[in-house]
Amino acid sequence: TKLVLKVAAIQQDLDNLQQTCLELQSQISAKKTLVQSLRQDVVNSKKVDGYKEEYEALAKMANHRPSRAILEKRLLLAQKQMQVAISTEQSLQEELYIRQAQFNTLMQCMLDLKASVQQENTSTAEDDKNGGNESEEEEGAVPMDTT
Repeated sequence: TKLVLKVAAIQQDLDNLQQTCLELQSQISAKKTLVQSLRQDVVNSKKVDGYKEEYEALAKMANHRPSRAILEKRLLLAQKQMQVAISTEQSLQEELYIRQAQFNTLMQCMLDLKASVQQENTSTAEDDKNGGNESEEEEGAVPMDTT
C-alpha cells in the first residue's frame, strides 16, 4: 500500500513535470517566435535607417541643385541664344560672300581699266611716234637731239 501510494505520488509528480515541461516548451516556442520577429524588426529598422540616410543625402544634394523647371528654362534660353547666334553667323557669312564677290568684281574692273589704259597709252605712244615723225617730215623740220 505504501508502495502503491508512493508510485501514485511519483506518477502524479511525473505527470506534473510533463505538464510543466510542455508548458515550458510552449513558452520557449513562443519566445523563439518573438525573438525571430524582433530580429526581423531590427533588420527592417536598419534598412529603413539606411534608406532614410540615403534619402537625406539625395535630398540634401537635390536642394543644392536648381529645380528641373529652372534648368528647362535655362536650356530653352540657351537654345534660343544659340539659334540667334547661328542665324547671325549665317547672315554674316552671306554678307561676307557678297562683299568678296563685290571686291572680286571691283578688282577685275580695275585690272580691265588698267589694261585698257595701258593699251590706250601704248596706242597713243605708237600714234605719236608714227604721227609725229610723219608731221615733222611733212613740215621739213629736223628732229632735235635732246641728249
